[in-house]
Amino acid sequence: MSTPAFVWTVGSLSLSVQLAADGEGRGTARVGEREYAFRVLSWQTDGGLIEWDGRRLRFRWAPQASSIALWLEGHYYHLTRVPAAPAAAARPAEGGNAVVAPMPGTIIQVSVREGEAVAAHHPLLVMESMKMESILRAPRAGRVRQVRCRPGEVVEMGQTLIELGE
Repeated sequence: MSTPAFVWTVGSLSLSVQLAADGEGRGTARVGEREYAFRVLSWQTDGGLIEWDGRRLRFRWAPQASSIALWLEGHYYHLTRVPAAPAAAARPAEGGNAVVAPMPGTIIQVSVREGEAVAAHHPLLVMESMKMESILRAPRAGRVRQVRCRPGEVVEMGQTLIELGE
């Protein structure tokens, strides 16, 4: 089960949001202190129909430069997405050897090969999320032990992408 975490800003109100989805369109969303069950009933590129806490809701959305315009049952929301842990890409996971995805997205380019020596801050890969490209860099000097992703692959937040060795 994936568990992306976000901070969504709606006007002057900011709420923490954690999603737990089963990969088949069902899951739960914790918004602030409340938990809601959801199920995706239909999905198109720009909208769809969801069941949210027992209610069926139609929505349309449009990604913008650093936000999302959301129309939900006749109400308009301007949502600015901020990753809950923005430093995740800059620091290795436990043990100092793993470079993890800071957010869900698609791998665009892998710039290193297994066995290659890299300096601290060397570009390792490029990923796209919400139509924005991010360069993930080596958090320290080392040798690429294992590349666990490839261009075109969709990855989850926290997924190990590259392992570094000494």
